[in-house]
Amino acid sequence: MDSEPGETGGKFGNDVEPDDSGRVFLASVWLLAGAGLIYVALAGSPALLAMPGLDRRSGALLLAPLILVGIAAIAVSAALFLRWRHARYLVAAVTWPGTVLFAWALVWCVIGLLAAPGSETVVASVVPLLGLLLMARTRRLARALAVAGAPGPAAPVSPDAAPEHVVVLEASSSVEGAPREYRWIAEHLPGGEVTRQALVQRGDRVYDRFDVVLPDGTTHRVFFDITAYSGK
Repeated sequence: MDSEPGETGGKFGNDVEPDDSGRVFLASVWLLAGAGLIYVALAGSPALLAMPGLDRRSGALLLAPLILVGIAAIAVSAALFLRWRHARYLVAAVTWPGTVLFAWALVWCVIGLLAAPGSETVVASVVPLLGLLLMARTRRLARALAVAGAPGPAAPVSPDAAPEHVVVLEASSSVEGAPREYRWIAEHLPGGEVTRQALVQRGDRVYDRFDVVLPDGTTHRVFFDITAYSGK
């Protein structure tokens, strides 16, 4: 764990690469979701196979996708628990179809809410919203794991990378803000390679810290103030 000189725990307080509490929480959610799907599939199989006109092969074909999704969710959980550097590939393969599915479900929930307003419809709309949030947060965490695990030269930090130099970007969510951070780096530090990323907190401010190595070997440290959209 890196820390800046100065205050206890670093100049910016606790430095997490990436946020361990968020990683464990998301991994636990994926584990519970995967185990739940597999349990539902196995527990419901006797009733499904007992349906008239449904043979064992047809029942297996209906249950197989549910079990496969459960296994995929458990695999994502394991990748997050183990801090697998290449988790972003597995996460992308699982979460983008999930995003499409939850977005489709949300559209139908909104249509149902407009057609028949009521508490049940509102509650039903919360599920796809939480699903979309889970997909987005998991992709962001997977990107952070990839950056944190990337090898890079231990070059000295240049003077203009002082913590006082903070970049503020306009964004309404992490999904929107994270790509803008990388675009800013590509535009202002052309040819640079991100060798380390950390989530840094100081008081009520939250920062994304990037160490970027330029082609000439110098390292620039960039801080993005993400307080406005952190956790969204």
